[in-house]
Amino acid sequence: MKIIVASNSDAISEFLIDAGHEASTVYANKIVLQTAKESNCEVVVYISDIQAVLPHERVVKELFEEDFRLVVAADPDSTLGRYAKALGVKDILALPVVPNEFLLRLDDSVSFPITESEGINPSEVLIPESKGNNQAKVVRSGSVTPTVLLAIGEPRIEDWIGKNYEGRLTVLGSTVNEEEFKQQVMSLKPDIVILMRQSVLGGIPEAGKLATWSTEHVPAILFIVGELDRVGLDMASAAKEAGVHNIISCEKGGQLAGDDLNYAIVSILREFNSAGTSQGVNDQGGNTVSSEAKKALNSYLGDSLRAITKTVTSVAERPKEKPNKKVHKPRIKKSEGISLEVEPQSQIYSSQVLKNPTALVPGGVLAVVSPWKPNLAGRISAQAVRVFQEVDGGEVVYIGASSESTGAVWLEIPDEELIMSDWRVPGSCCPIKQGNLKLYAVDPSKDLRPDSDNELWTILKEVRKTATYTVLDLAGDVALAQKAVHQGWTVVLVIVPGNDPVEQKIATMWLRNLMDGKQNIVTGIDLRGVPAGIPEGLKPKVVVRNNPADALAMALKRNNNDEFHWN
Repeated sequence: MKIIVASNSDAISEFLIDAGHEASTVYANKIVLQTAKESNCEVVVYISDIQAVLPHERVVKELFEEDFRLVVAADPDSTLGRYAKALGVKDILALPVVPNEFLLRLDDSVSFPITESEGINPSEVLIPESKGNNQAKVVRSGSVTPTVLLAIGEPRIEDWIGKNYEGRLTVLGSTVNEEEFKQQVMSLKPDIVILMRQSVLGGIPEAGKLATWSTEHVPAILFIVGELDRVGLDMASAAKEAGVHNIISCEKGGQLAGDDLNYAIVSILREFNSAGTSQGVNDQGGNTVSSEAKKALNSYLGDSLRAITKTVTSVAERPKEKPNKKVHKPRIKKSEGISLEVEPQSQIYSSQVLKNPTALVPGGVLAVVSPWKPNLAGRISAQAVRVFQEVDGGEVVYIGASSESTGAVWLEIPDEELIMSDWRVPGSCCPIKQGNLKLYAVDPSKDLRPDSDNELWTILKEVRKTATYTVLDLAGDVALAQKAVHQGWTVVLVIVPGNDPVEQKIATMWLRNLMDGKQNIVTGIDLRGVPAGIPEGLKPKVVVRNNPADALAMALKRNNNDEFHWN
């Protein structure tokens, strides 16, 4: 039987292949229908862990209407399972599922009872749009400690909230994906969502629309709008009209303050407490945040904006204005790179600072990702290190960001040294130092994850205080690339595979999504072993025909200011 498995893992496909079926995996739900049609498959196994570029319900509906036989596996409390049942899908499994369950569903000789659809109308299960100007009364989840879902996109701010409100708030998770945000709201049912408008600092796309949408589903919304420029004013006005009471903003050219965020969170907790909806919410909790913690938060928020005057719109009484503080521009030295402690993010993509956002400047970062071919990213990263090492007096840092990063191997680091110097291992001998090069390497033979998801970005922040150039080897990890693209003075090089039509199609689609609204992305293509030809619409700066190292060396040109530009 020919089967398409829609999942983020090959595990089910491999199990079905071992059982004698012809199975293949599709990793993004946007192309499931197209792949199913082109492959003439008999069955589509749809698992809700697949990357949700489109709403799950929409994809399942389209597959069902095309008469594909469906096996849907979803979380028991998710909308997807109920929706599929309402459509008339017979084979629905509740996660977690043992692989043998899929085999049983594919066996026509085994019958299963047909469950009722509970009177659900499929059109009513889909995520609704906002319907009114006033926030609907949404009941709290009932947990003793209020729960929060973060859509901030800046790890330092998210960590600050988790650390400084530990015991008073339970962080359910964080996301910067629009559809994932909606799914998590519906499945996790948080008491609070905190969203930030998208900028070079972080944030989530369509934050304003999501804040408005959340009024139908979440008891309390905190919306960080930022500058009240034309777009910011429209966002704040629409959110307020929809019923969002907690909006943090600042005047155009102004600066957000940590006290504003802290005060808004405390106001929400007090509102819960006074309403009698929560037991154990500390009414005085906001006063326990230390002055050091507030200063740290100020610096995180200040990275995105440059002036002083602030405006806060909140249900609570606004705090007293603080005196203006001087803001000093960072001084960049070739030997020291750019300090991230003094508002670097505010200068990213500024035409006065970086006329060419794809230029690799002293203090900058080159992040390399190669979907489907992680070793190619490692090889190109190693060559980038060698190119940057030619700059006299500069310090170069290499970071293996993924468990599949091989750049250190290509730099000929001995196996024995890699084993002892893996930065993911507590107490390891990292970094490795070789002249003007520091390596935060990973041992690709170890399948390890760091203790914290933010450990990588903490390392990046620290090394950039002194590094002249930093190379981030992302291997094939597109999720890391989506975070790296928002880092200050960072250029992301994406190498698209050219010798497999399916890999190329999926990688190109992902690249288009990544490039949306970004100017700091450079493309490349791997044409080894295929006839010379570049897909229409792709304008690669790095074309790999033979040796990947040569391709990168030919693509970069250094000027008198030790900046590297793409030929």
